[in-house]
Amino acid sequence: MAGRKVLSIEIGVQTTRMVEIDYKKAKPHVYNCVSFETPDGAVEDGFIRNREILSVAMKEAMVNSGIRNTNVVFTMSSTKIANREVVIPLVPDNKIKGVVDSNAKEYFPVDIDQYVVTYSILERLKAEKNLRLLVLAAPNQLIESYYEFARMMSFDIVALDYVGNSSLQILKSQIGASGTTLSVQLNESNTLINISKGDALFLQRTVPYGTAAIVDATLNSGAFELSDRKEAWDKLTSTTIINAKLDESGIDDAALSYMESNDDSYAQQLKVMKAKEDITDTLSYLINNVIRVIDYYTAKFPDNRIDKINLCGPGSRISGIDVLFRNEMFIEVETMDNLYGIEFERAVMIDNADKCLYMSVVGAAIAPVDFIPQEHQIIAKKKNNNKQMMTAFAACVGISLLFVIVGCGRYIILKSEKSNKETQAKELEQYENLYNQYNDVHADLNNVKGLYTSTLNSASMFNVFITEFEQNFLAGSVKVNEISLNDATCSVFISCGNEEQAMAIIQGLKNMKTVKSVDSWGFTKNTQTTDEDNKATKDNKATTDSAYISDTSTITFTVDLTFSTDFPYEKIAELISEGKDFNTAVYEASKDLVNPDGKNNDFEKLYKEQVTDNSKVNNTTTNNDANANDANASDNNQN
Repeated sequence: MAGRKVLSIEIGVQTTRMVEIDYKKAKPHVYNCVSFETPDGAVEDGFIRNREILSVAMKEAMVNSGIRNTNVVFTMSSTKIANREVVIPLVPDNKIKGVVDSNAKEYFPVDIDQYVVTYSILERLKAEKNLRLLVLAAPNQLIESYYEFARMMSFDIVALDYVGNSSLQILKSQIGASGTTLSVQLNESNTLINISKGDALFLQRTVPYGTAAIVDATLNSGAFELSDRKEAWDKLTSTTIINAKLDESGIDDAALSYMESNDDSYAQQLKVMKAKEDITDTLSYLINNVIRVIDYYTAKFPDNRIDKINLCGPGSRISGIDVLFRNEMFIEVETMDNLYGIEFERAVMIDNADKCLYMSVVGAAIAPVDFIPQEHQIIAKKKNNNKQMMTAFAACVGISLLFVIVGCGRYIILKSEKSNKETQAKELEQYENLYNQYNDVHADLNNVKGLYTSTLNSASMFNVFITEFEQNFLAGSVKVNEISLNDATCSVFISCGNEEQAMAIIQGLKNMKTVKSVDSWGFTKNTQTTDEDNKATKDNKATTDSAYISDTSTITFTVDLTFSTDFPYEKIAELISEGKDFNTAVYEASKDLVNPDGKNNDFEKLYKEQVTDNSKVNNTTTNNDANANDANASDNNQN
């Protein structure tokens, strides 16, 4: 279907955007462009909850804009869509799906039967003979909500894309390959973070913060006489009402008291100052999460620094947000101001800046991922076959009519031929599904036989590692804030009560049979003093008041693990052939592995070096701890 026009749609919580566009072209042509306000309650976290009211609004928008195309590409945005970067052996493209499906249960800790799994190719590592993939899993219920809506609208779904992929297709052609770019796409309900260089994607994360939060804060501030969210958005985009820094000095208690008790012009000025301070503060969660992503990337790729930040999406239109990002991150910031290489029809009356709001729907038509379930693929194939049969049938009828004109005798012959062809078509139709099923099963069998051993790698030790880690370490004050797995390495962000616990954890990790090496870094000591009488907390403040009687502290640090390379592939394959499930086979085959480096203990020296360095040890406030925990929760959701 490449080269044909499709209707690409993104249904947001607040705004729905549609473009009529060329399908699967690197530089597509946009023929129509329209947006409308999504009815309240129609969409929740990407799920279409109220098809009826949404269909009414969409039909009205299509009629008003003259859109009649029913071949549709949807791009979805939901926190329920999980993603993971994986590396597999370099296999032909028609074999990738088989490898991904056979290992899907290892990629995602969910009931994979309740999900649709797909992938996109991030990078071909020819030197290493590997492929780096972005594997995605979407709940069946999410997918089905779009198919039910499509049936109501009489749409034919051509593709179901993920907003992370569709945005990436645009970013690859917009940011260039001259340096490494951190792209922050601030959408309505979430923010998508990509770190890339040219076509290579290094990192992708989603933060559950969108423009809805800052719009609500502006509307509820009471300082600008706004009546609805649209007026609040117009205020944010037309006037700079956010501060240039998060910690910009605000008003003191005396000024605040005067503001609350007076109604003169000075009090109004104080209200505006307080509102700006509160509105800016809503962005602290997003900015702190972006900084954490930068820190993680820098630790993982120390030789590939980030050269610039690219702000895009609806949130990039907020006046002054680029200055805030620049001041907080000390990196050059630029705002996407056009969709270069995308040609819009002259009749599409839209300025360059507004074109950027449609980046996700434009990108979805370029190279969408295949989220279409297998049963719907079969239905689509049958429809196509039926169309071909109907075309052939129509041709036969036309020829028959022609020969009727020539002569009745010839007509009888052709009618008989037509009848025979119809009979043959019906006879063949009943075998078509059996033949297709046989081919699918045979292909899956060959994939499993030929690729099972080759796809086993050191990362398969992860299940054994997790089980052993939970049994030995997860108790009391020991918490795991984040786990990141990449091939044969694993990064774990851990918090515990004291230095002795941290020493024991690191030594225990070194003794684990699944672990070859352990590197620890990023030690941070967090202290907290509690007023037992008033139940108040004082952080990092010396006091002589005897009421403050309790001091607590936590140690946070990161360990980078490398799994054992002495992996018993042949033993695992043998156990599986005997009827063992995958996890049992891995555990039994590797239970006798011993880490020869387990008794090396350099933690005490390393920790003492780091705690004496004021640049590496921080005493943080409870509020900062809360923000960090929120950020960790966000990353856990994605990983």
